[in-house]
Amino acid sequence: MKKILPILMLLFILFSCKRESPDKNLKNTTLSHALADKPLTTLGTAVTTTTVIHWEDIPSDEAFAHSAPFSVSGVTIVSTNGAVYHQAGANAVTMFYDGSDNNRYGSGFAIQYPFKKGKSYKISMGTNQVTPAGNTYNLGAILEGQLTNNITQAAQLYSRTSPNVIFGNDKPKFDFNISQSPGTKSIEFTPDQCFEYLWLSLQSNGNNHYPQVVVVGNISIAETPILAINGPDLIEPNQPTVYVVQANGYTISDSFQWTVTGGLQIVGSSFGPTVSVSAPGDTGGNVIANIGGCLSMVTKTVAPNVLVKPIISGPTSILAGKSNGYTITNPSPNATSYTWTITGGGEIHPNGIYAGVIFEDIKTQKSVTITAIANGPKGSSPAGTLNVAVKACPTCAQ
Repeated sequence: MKKILPILMLLFILFSCKRESPDKNLKNTTLSHALADKPLTTLGTAVTTTTVIHWEDIPSDEAFAHSAPFSVSGVTIVSTNGAVYHQAGANAVTMFYDGSDNNRYGSGFAIQYPFKKGKSYKISMGTNQVTPAGNTYNLGAILEGQLTNNITQAAQLYSRTSPNVIFGNDKPKFDFNISQSPGTKSIEFTPDQCFEYLWLSLQSNGNNHYPQVVVVGNISIAETPILAINGPDLIEPNQPTVYVVQANGYTISDSFQWTVTGGLQIVGSSFGPTVSVSAPGDTGGNVIANIGGCLSMVTKTVAPNVLVKPIISGPTSILAGKSNGYTITNPSPNATSYTWTITGGGEIHPNGIYAGVIFEDIKTQKSVTITAIANGPKGSSPAGTLNVAVKACPTCAQ
């Protein structure tokens, strides 16, 4: 029995430490597991995009309180409770928690931003107790932030007699007690559903001394995709092609509601872990995966594997002896080169989808034709043309 006990203990440790991770041989996992497993969801090719709210973009002194939604650095801000103060040119706003025991209120505002399930986020902001005007407040408050789809904006929330906003049950919820440690604060999270707002509001630090102040600097939102739609970027015309959602090479086994845009079509069911897509014409579009009311969780751009007829953009009337540039506005993704020509007079200098044209000196108006053809592994496209009226040059040498 004594010999058996160590073996049983070892087996117990091995099984109790076993981690629920996807079978790397099967290469598939559930969506909830992918979002919860940080090592799994660290995509080596994922590109992080960062949006910054620059308070200095507000051109004037403002005390926004129950104001209409307004834009700062391209992001919509909604004043929700109390008043938030901004000094012209400052890269910060000042929030107050103020009042007596029976007469309290706290500042609050919401940032409207599409926080998507299937992506990870890091939100950073500087916090301080010195206002842009140079006033120092020794009492910091708790800056509370919450992801939500429901915010309250009512006129009475500006009143000093109104109670502080109660956020409700939406999550996640974050507290930063800046009375203990002003400085840069960061939130990192992976939403378990889609949210439309990050709601920031001040709560009392509980010491019953007022006013309690937080100065909030520029806010950055860094967004990194966890999921990606796997499948070819180019598909053969009228040939159904299968796409799946993956996280770091692991296929997600959950069923998605699939949609497409542009010239793409779904072949068969639009619901499931995979989707079959066809491009019947020469126009591509986007393949989009949605789930549980969370729209556009992940998107992939797809194009048909054809060389499309170039569309040439540029001036169609020009003075003789002058030069101008022309561009192909619908380049084929699989084109390896373009052939440019001009008929009727003039010089053309091609450079990929661009070309410079020098029109010859003439004394009478005439028309010339610029032609572009896309070339690729499967041949060449139909010719795209643009007719240009060349006007006589009155100052040209005789």
